[in-house]
Amino acid sequence: MNIKYFFLIISSISAITQAQAAGSLLRDGNGNILYVSSQYEASGVNPNTLKQEKPDVCKAAGKGHLPTIRELAEEARAMGALGILEKYEVDYDNLRGYIRIYGENPDGQHDEFYFNSRGFQSQYSDPEKHVFSFWSSTTIFGDQAWFLDVSDSSDRGHLGYTHRDAVPYWNGNYWPNNHPGYPIFCIADKK
Repeated sequence: MNIKYFFLIISSISAITQAQAAGSLLRDGNGNILYVSSQYEASGVNPNTLKQEKPDVCKAAGKGHLPTIRELAEEARAMGALGILEKYEVDYDNLRGYIRIYGENPDGQHDEFYFNSRGFQSQYSDPEKHVFSFWSSTTIFGDQAWFLDVSDSSDRGHLGYTHRDAVPYWNGNYWPNNHPGYPIFCIADKK
């Protein structure tokens, strides 16, 4: 098989898979969005030991799992973002708009890819503008974790990382004490 066609087939399969991301907000029995105060709470990790002590909030609710950063990037692609380039696909002389994403997933596996958010259109918002970013389960440097910004800010569609216990932040200001926290976004488990 010609190597050019092999990569074309692999890229096509990857694009089809990415377009079918299956995430949703975690809600209570009344349909209200559920929130967490930190990535530690979302992931079930003890902030003192950095060890998993209980299931992540999605698993505990029977709604799949807290997504990895790759799964959030796939969700962003399903919302119009230009998407993911694998390391082997990268032309380092032409990476305009792509950022390097790397980290460790809960299973101990390391992941690395490049992501471009251009074209992203969030499908998630609420009247009080609480929804602004979703935590991933992917960590970096132990005490930080990746997130997807789904807000109406200029960073929408951006993948970034911050401390796992970061105070919610919006347009240059910290949220007031009555802010509910971070909305919980879950990815359905593959069958």
